[in-house]
Amino acid sequence: MCGIVGAYFSHPRESFPILKMTSALRHRGPDDEGYVLIDPVNGVYDQRRGPDTRQELRLPSIEASWTRPTQIVFGHRRLAVIDLSVNAHQPMPDREGRFWIIGNGEIYNYIELRKELASEGAVFCSGSDTEVILEAYKKWGEDCLHHFNGMWAFALWDSDHRTLFAARDRFGVKPFYYAQSGGDFFFASEIKALLEVPGMSRKIEEESVFDFLAFSQLPSGPNTFFEGIRALEAGSSLTVGRDHEIRIKRWYHPKIPGDSISYDLEQAEAFQNRLMDAVSIRMRSDVPVGSCLSGGLDSSSIVTLAMENGRRDFETFSACYEDCRVDERSYIQCLIEDRKCGSHLVFPGGADFWKEWPELVFHQEEPFGSSSIYAQWCVMREARRSKIPVLLDGQGADELLGGYLRYRGNRAAEMLLKQETGGAALMFKNPLAWGILATVFVPPLYEIITNFGIMKSQKYLRYKFLERYASRWYEYIRVRGGAQSDLNQALHGDFFKYSLPALLRYEDKNSMRFSIETRLPFLDYRLVEWAFELQSAAKIACDGSTKRILRDGMQGLLPEKIRLRQDKIGFGTPEAEWLNQGRATILDLLRDGQQTFVAAWVDVKRLRQAIERGAGWDRFLWRVINLEMWCQTFFGEPSPDRHENSYHQSILSS
Repeated sequence: MCGIVGAYFSHPRESFPILKMTSALRHRGPDDEGYVLIDPVNGVYDQRRGPDTRQELRLPSIEASWTRPTQIVFGHRRLAVIDLSVNAHQPMPDREGRFWIIGNGEIYNYIELRKELASEGAVFCSGSDTEVILEAYKKWGEDCLHHFNGMWAFALWDSDHRTLFAARDRFGVKPFYYAQSGGDFFFASEIKALLEVPGMSRKIEEESVFDFLAFSQLPSGPNTFFEGIRALEAGSSLTVGRDHEIRIKRWYHPKIPGDSISYDLEQAEAFQNRLMDAVSIRMRSDVPVGSCLSGGLDSSSIVTLAMENGRRDFETFSACYEDCRVDERSYIQCLIEDRKCGSHLVFPGGADFWKEWPELVFHQEEPFGSSSIYAQWCVMREARRSKIPVLLDGQGADELLGGYLRYRGNRAAEMLLKQETGGAALMFKNPLAWGILATVFVPPLYEIITNFGIMKSQKYLRYKFLERYASRWYEYIRVRGGAQSDLNQALHGDFFKYSLPALLRYEDKNSMRFSIETRLPFLDYRLVEWAFELQSAAKIACDGSTKRILRDGMQGLLPEKIRLRQDKIGFGTPEAEWLNQGRATILDLLRDGQQTFVAAWVDVKRLRQAIERGAGWDRFLWRVINLEMWCQTFFGEPSPDRHENSYHQSILSS
């Protein structure tokens, strides 16, 4: 797990502040640092060191004068997990010096691939998975991506073809951002590194702001909140050739979900075996591995299977509260006592949240949907303090197996449309299903309900802002269209677009802030593709029980108290209480209506008046203050003349 940065200049340069870019990512890789400067015209490269480079490498400093014009420069920060020796130092060349690679992530099946490649003549100089990527690319070219089971974002330079190739894993667990400036191409694991590029534009992408404020939607495609800075999408690759044109290609095409595999207890056993294999392969590490543990079904299953895999000295990390509505200590303790594993508890509090909020915003780099990710932030910090640099986590299980209670409505509608009598029972046992059913069978109701939910935020949004992005409004209604009457389709949308991508972003930024690598067994692509072929009955039973196949598969392994629980909290927080505690902070942040960034989009005076009258907490208020803090963090002190385009000025005067 690491941080990568790089540049492909349109014309050779004799200097560039690459050290500033990599220094912005030091938290992603505190164990080593490396650089390479490449002159592709003459086929010459120059390896350099930084302040944290392993001393035994004895390389010249990146701050020393460059000896020749350079067109390619790579920088790398390393979190050492596989092969802790200097043999795994990056940037890494192949034996012939044709290829150079820098990577972030892990290829879990690197041992099997290494054996396969070695049997066909490949020679390895390290025990790292990065070298396996390099040799796999040499053998299979871009098709090598289909051979990998893991999470990754890497960049590879081909000296012969003078081509930069980069790729991201199937589900977008690891990030890859890029931008063009002055004809040059830049990339990095985090946006803050790109902001260190001299002349890089710092403008707000207002389309993303509108979606966030109006719909609570975060970018799921290539857009970010920074104009001109793009995210390489999950399952995509990127090529930059001699002409400096960026060519994007979708290399992974998720299968359309089906229901070809019927459900029975044999399938539950098959699921458990697949999950066990996914956990087992993610235990490969040369440093200690632990796990997040919320007390829920997903994380408890992972901890249990990890210990079934033979780990006895296994540490878990959990967030707890004095508020019993969000505290899960009874479930956490139940598993700890059953499995006899180590337990580390943290107690996130409102006062601490407000104190650390600016730093959290800085490391998330883009606005986020709620304060709940602070619990995850605290868990990651405790893992680093406890010297456990790798954690397993249950991310993705809800979107894969129907874990959210709202999915009961999708399942009920599906059953009623198929004239399955169990649908009626599910509908009557779960009141939440009624709203979903209504929007399925009377589609116009979806637009009415959606509009009603958004109207609360509309009253604070400036008219010209709403008018400018009116088309986004209709597009949102069209795309969301109504509640899905097919459970697998609803899960597929949340998995690949609406829910999981944002959660993966939160987790990557939170974990890497504290130099922690998180591994997600439920996102093993073999498990995911198989699960989307299962019939809906495997996910939600007629009685409304969610994640049925996981519950059945873990019978006899998990304590029944955990296996059968139906409530869902996760890393929840007492959010309303925290925000009430922070009322003074909020009012201070919005102190002068026209002197805030959000005044370009929101009637801040009206919002302040509502807060002062004692208006309760709601998610729109969170989005406003989170957006304002983000703007101040990345764009400086707010004032009307800080806004960089005339459109902002026209809004402010409206």
